[in-house]
Amino acid sequence: MHFKKHTLALLMALACTPFTASAGTLAANDQTNTISGLDTSQMLSKDNGNTWMAYSSANQNNFPGNVVVMVAVKDDKVINSQPYDPSMSYSETGTVVRYNGYYWSSKWWVNPGEAPGSNSVWEKGAKVEITTLATFTF
Repeated sequence: MHFKKHTLALLMALACTPFTASAGTLAANDQTNTISGLDTSQMLSKDNGNTWMAYSSANQNNFPGNVVVMVAVKDDKVINSQPYDPSMSYSETGTVVRYNGYYWSSKWWVNPGEAPGSNSVWEKGAKVEITTLATFTF
């Protein structure tokens, strides 16, 4: 019985290591307005998490001026969705938006103001879960 508990504890520690190591190696450089430790397993947001982009090259590691940059574990569903905007119409079937912590897909044309969950035009999906690693203010 003791062996199983220790084995489980070791496996749990090893499973969490990649996230911990990744978060621990990120550091801002105010001299160059860059972040050291970025890699392609991460995504960036410069608008408080409304929109996200996959980090793919050093060309994206430049944050001039006064900007807040969030770094999170890359999630393609987050990157390919958008926050719901009540002033917009969504003309493409299958448009995915984030609203109240969930993904919602349009079944057909959505008129402005038809909020996800208000009628059958939207289909509720999975919960939005973003694993934030760090936030930097330049």
